Amino acid sequence: MPEPAPVPEPAPEPTSVVVLTLDTTRADHLGSYGYFRDTSPNLDRLADTSLRFERCLAPMANTLPAHATLFTGLQPLEHGALTILGGSGRALSDAGLPLLAEHARAAGYRTAAFVSAAPVKRGTGLERGFEDWDEPVTIERSAAETTELALAWLAEAPAEPYLLWVHYFDPHMPLEPPEPYGTWTDDAPAREAYMAARGIPELEWTTREGPVLTTSAMLDAYDGEIRAMDHAIGRLLTSLEGRPDWERTALVAIGDHGEGLGQHEWLDHDRLWDEQLRVPLIMRAPGAAPAVIRRPLSMADVFPTLIGQLEGQDLGSFAAATAGRDVLAPEAPAPLVLGAVPADQITSADHACSVTTERWKLLVSMRGAGSEQDRLFDLLADPHERDDVAVHHPEQVQRLRAHALGPCTELWSRALDEQPGLGPETPDGAVLQQRILELQALGYLEGETAP
Repeated sequence: MPEPAPVPEPAPEPTSVVVLTLDTTRADHLGSYGYFRDTSPNLDRLADTSLRFERCLAPMANTLPAHATLFTGLQPLEHGALTILGGSGRALSDAGLPLLAEHARAAGYRTAAFVSAAPVKRGTGLERGFEDWDEPVTIERSAAETTELALAWLAEAPAEPYLLWVHYFDPHMPLEPPEPYGTWTDDAPAREAYMAARGIPELEWTTREGPVLTTSAMLDAYDGEIRAMDHAIGRLLTSLEGRPDWERTALVAIGDHGEGLGQHEWLDHDRLWDEQLRVPLIMRAPGAAPAVIRRPLSMADVFPTLIGQLEGQDLGSFAAATAGRDVLAPEAPAPLVLGAVPADQITSADHACSVTTERWKLLVSMRGAGSEQDRLFDLLADPHERDDVAVHHPEQVQRLRAHALGPCTELWSRALDEQPGLGPETPDGAVLQQRILELQALGYLEGETAP
């Protein structure tokens, strides 16, 4: 009697994916990353049951280039978004570029996005692939408002797999935390110790589109904005955890870039220091045990790494189309992560590019004597980048500069040659002109006009 044919294993159920992008959020201002304040209890709770990456680095400390890298798995020179406006004229409009939402929609996912501010609104190209798209009528809206809209969509969404992106903007200047989140008491000594370790001076700062604040007051307000954002995220997490498909839902919470807040004598972002490029990354993959990952990775690696944790999923086509890598794969190469200054500011910056390994970080100068002006930091001994050791390790300077020089030279050349052009939905420049006005209201693009 013949043996019965084996019963095939059931196909794995599709995994829904939720993406939370935390605009202008420094990693070292979250409790799960060692901060002295309780700014992020809900994100910390998520981190306790997830993969937490200690050193995820933005390709540029600028909203649009960073989001473009996250959602394409490509570096800025590859996807073309080199500034807050895009920079190459057709950034993200090329149908050949891989966008996570387009791959997800082709695989049968429902796709929805709820964004909170002008830098990622329609016209950037980030909207491609999202069948449901919601953005503020004004230049920005609060985490509470955006979360309400996302919750309403979730309440109506069926249990089929979905890709949901929720973008939060609260920690961006102007810093105006709602009550009661902007008040911190009885921790002045801890704040002073935090500032001293990083060399942050107590000065008065004229903040972008905001009041003159002392450094301490600015830190308090910034932390209040994070706390208000975290409260809204807690509401979203509670809703997700109550859904029947939560156990097969993946979630990524990631900053797009950090903020200077007076460290290295810089107020906001767009430069290469760790506090501006290093972002929090918390990744919940169903079935993956909680862990802390200390090796550096680029934002281009985020979704290839997540997809590597989701066996049998249809999103593998996206991972195959990107330049990102699964940093948790056994064969993953030693990390070497590039960073750059946005193209519209690169010629005014002391250092144009950076390259980071597990131990070293090199700031690359494109000025004058070149490598003589490069700066090298030993991140294991000096995590806050205060002691330039380039003169003591010329072999490391030479090795890392060789890796960075090609991309840095190309970016420098394109910065000199190119002007921002019209985006994918701006044949007459109207949408671009509106974006310029909104970005100017946020403190960007002084004097810029649409072509």
